[in-house]
Amino acid sequence: MVNDLVPYGLAAIFYAIAAFLASIHWVQRQSRWGRWANYALGVGAICHGVAVILRWTAHGGLPAFAPFESISFFTWVMVVIYLAVQGFYGLRVLNIFVAPIALIFLALALAFPYHSRPLPPVLQASWTEVFPIVHVVVSLAAYAFFTLACVAAVVYLLQDRQLKAKSPHSLYQRLPSLEMAQHLCQVMVSAGFPALVVTMITGAIWSNQAWGSPWLWEGKQGLSLVMLLIYVFYLHTRNIAGWPARRTAWLLIVGFVSVLVTFLGATLLAPGQHQFG
Repeated sequence: MVNDLVPYGLAAIFYAIAAFLASIHWVQRQSRWGRWANYALGVGAICHGVAVILRWTAHGGLPAFAPFESISFFTWVMVVIYLAVQGFYGLRVLNIFVAPIALIFLALALAFPYHSRPLPPVLQASWTEVFPIVHVVVSLAAYAFFTLACVAAVVYLLQDRQLKAKSPHSLYQRLPSLEMAQHLCQVMVSAGFPALVVTMITGAIWSNQAWGSPWLWEGKQGLSLVMLLIYVFYLHTRNIAGWPARRTAWLLIVGFVSVLVTFLGATLLAPGQHQFG
């Protein structure tokens, strides 16, 4: 227990350092602060990954079933995806959003009991097969993509507001352009939406294998369907109906709220058969 708790703690410390350095980079124009914030976030992700691997090895299964494990795993996946995207586009300024989010979610995870939750007996027979692993990992990846889409949507709305202001604040000039923010929204949803579809398909297969029915009519499945429809609506309004980007950005914020309700609300308050992310 102690062995993997240490790197979890180190990850939280480095996420906090990254958030602090990112705030300095936000206020000042010296690129070194953004670079150091990036290094801190990267080291935090490495520590976090080591913790996940140690816990996976110790318990012999994917650490994503207890609330602590699923929230922590989601946080790590989100940071890894963000670092990959940020490395491709060179948008270090977004550390000011992502580092605090990572710190908040990891702190939330650490607030839960640290014990590992075993799989229910009905699921243990199929745990060595591919569908359960794909289902859990891809679902958390979808949540991570939608979280980053929400970040890009907030950036878009901030920039849009500043461009319309009579005296825009100089700090917001450091944010990505409207075009880049809009592009990031589309990229994140384009990755998250197929992941959500795969999640629901593999979940149905796993459910049918374990309980004899692909759909159990429980809270989390219903909320997942609502979340899917929100992003279907986003894709329709953005690519077919031609809604203004500002309105579709608000849709992504609504979508992120649905992610929180589905991931945290349903899992913690009314988990049903879903005792994981």
